[in-house]
Amino acid sequence: MLSNIFNHLPAIVLQSNNKESIEKVANYIATNPSLFKSKAIFTTASDARCLNEYGKADKDGNYQWIKADPTFNGFKQILYEPTSRVRIEKERPEDKQDYLVIDNVRFIGKATDLTFPQAKIEINDKLNAIIGGKSSGKSILLYYIAKTIDSKQVSHKIADSKLDLAYDFEKETEFDFEVKWKDGETFTLKNNTQEKSRQITYVPQMYINYLAEKGGQSELRKLIQEILEQKPEFKVLYDAQVVIVTENKVKLTAAIETYFQIREQLKANAASIRSKGDKKAREENIRQKNEEIDALRKSSGFTPEEETRYQELRTLQSIYTSRFTNLTGFKQTYENDYVNHLTTLKTNIGPSLNNIHINTVAKFLRVSFLGKFISKEILSDNKRINDLLDELIAKARRRIEKVDDLLALNDERLAYFRGLVSPYLQRIKNQEKLDELNEVISQEQIVLDEIAGFETTRSTLLDSQVTAKKDFLKAYQNIFESYKAIADTVNSNPDFSNISIEKGIILSSKVVFNISKFRENIISLINSQGYLSSKIGTFINGDNDFIYDEATHLQSIELFFEKILNHELSGIKFNAGGDVPTVAKKLFQDFFIVKYELSQNQESILKMSPGKKGMILLFLILHLSNAAYPILIDQPEDNLDNRTVYKELKEFIKEKKITRQIIIVTHNANLVVPTDAENIIIANQNGQDNSKDNEKYRFEYITGSLENSFENTSAIGILNQMGVKEHVCDILEGGSDAFMERELKYNLKE
Repeated sequence: MLSNIFNHLPAIVLQSNNKESIEKVANYIATNPSLFKSKAIFTTASDARCLNEYGKADKDGNYQWIKADPTFNGFKQILYEPTSRVRIEKERPEDKQDYLVIDNVRFIGKATDLTFPQAKIEINDKLNAIIGGKSSGKSILLYYIAKTIDSKQVSHKIADSKLDLAYDFEKETEFDFEVKWKDGETFTLKNNTQEKSRQITYVPQMYINYLAEKGGQSELRKLIQEILEQKPEFKVLYDAQVVIVTENKVKLTAAIETYFQIREQLKANAASIRSKGDKKAREENIRQKNEEIDALRKSSGFTPEEETRYQELRTLQSIYTSRFTNLTGFKQTYENDYVNHLTTLKTNIGPSLNNIHINTVAKFLRVSFLGKFISKEILSDNKRINDLLDELIAKARRRIEKVDDLLALNDERLAYFRGLVSPYLQRIKNQEKLDELNEVISQEQIVLDEIAGFETTRSTLLDSQVTAKKDFLKAYQNIFESYKAIADTVNSNPDFSNISIEKGIILSSKVVFNISKFRENIISLINSQGYLSSKIGTFINGDNDFIYDEATHLQSIELFFEKILNHELSGIKFNAGGDVPTVAKKLFQDFFIVKYELSQNQESILKMSPGKKGMILLFLILHLSNAAYPILIDQPEDNLDNRTVYKELKEFIKEKKITRQIIIVTHNANLVVPTDAENIIIANQNGQDNSKDNEKYRFEYITGSLENSFENTSAIGILNQMGVKEHVCDILEGGSDAFMERELKYNLKE
């Protein structure tokens, strides 16, 4: 059989003129593994007989793509990396957007300055490994690439890690550095006016070690939060939820302040009603006095017709008296609860709008044209809000004027009917007694009118208080729901949660409650003698700490609030500095935290050794940070043993280089050869090794692929005397072994 012939070889190259037939053969081999022991490498060929047929696609438009130097040695690489070096597809495989790829970089300086060469250093769109001996300029190159693109990130991370990793070549007036992107956009280090909107992820040397050694949940949360915010899809949702939280905090504060203002107004209202005495007694007194007036009238000899007319006039007089009471109460309530509140709102909102303008415009102005436009828009919005409030206040005052007109008309009608009733009253014989009774009724009615006004106000206040309570409870719920939305976004999106399915690295999130801060702000203000659970509720434990349960939290907080309001009935006493408004307002502060948990095979990162923790954090950064923008890492292998680098880190980098451009500085051959790095940048500095001088400059760099191999001892400068493969073997510990292992993976040898 043909398979027996193939099985005598370590690898076979199978060729067809179209992808369809290759897939059939590949499927046959895959489903009959016992028949085929050799590694199969699939290629297509046009089977061209003349030049005009050369380079054409197969019948379905597929081309043969080989990632290698255009040399025979380059072509041989498909034997060592058959799955990643060979593709049969319609479009160029693993292609990235041009604006996400650094194309080349270079140092800039005076022509007479021999520190750095000014030639371009080519950068591949996949994995670039910068190698060299000690102090050869590897980290310098990576540092200036990163700083030219995102100087703030570089400064921030170096400052955070408290490591002396910065370089100061830029102090020289003529020194500069240039980064050119594949789409033609060019950044320079010293161009401070340039808008550099593109991103990178930069990991300085020992930065991962610094993060791993810091430990602690709060530091882990801060790190993960910063990394997550570099993902656009997370950033959009997170920023939206932050806006919701901020807006609802303002609403909550305003509503709870209103609630307690109304509470004080209700106390004053109740005191005012009490000061007027017993309402029922006054009403009964008026009834009795009217009966006495009726008795006086009957004794004065009114005819039946006069009696009827008299009662009609008294009824009409009573209607207008009652209408006066209602209009007066309405005017008082409307003026106090609407017009005055609008006026207060206008007084308070003006400074708030100005603060918003002051605090945000400086940030907006960083974006030239758009920033100035937004600044003008904010000022315009401020004016529109103030103008609207002025218009509403003016409209409300016009309504009050209409009420005054109605009161004036009512007074006229009331005086008219009093005039009609007056002749009947004058016929009553005992005028002195009649006057006395009318005076008593008048005084009692004045007090009853005042009580009615207070009761109308009380009813309005109670309705407003219910509304205010609903408002701040709803605002608190919205804040809570926003935190849950952030946590749910992480848990429900595999792009965030599945850091590495193969390695079992999972990121999860949940909303927790800051119990210690709650104790400090709330529980400390309550006298904790005895068990507070018996006074407040079962959501307080035996240590008098709040028990957080996501499912019942909103109900627990509301019940806590009611217990504080009715503290005397609940048996709650306050410590110094505590009272009902203070404790109640603090109760609704934001004690929520989005907690992130990072684990590998269910082992928390917080329990891992620094070395393992560092590796997990590096995976996290590589997986989440800055979407598809380049990753720049200085010596990711620090604190990791060779076995971990080879088994864990190597595969992760091979996976990530497909979707993101990676530039690493490394001393470890396992991050160069087994990862099949597409571009090797070799660095060297004069004076570090007497046998390895440069051609001209203090620092020099060359680039090339792993298959680049030659020796030329007569060339000037150590970098020009051998190929990339030879430099890797010479510089990196285990370099020769790594190449040997790569070649023997399929029993192949060069």
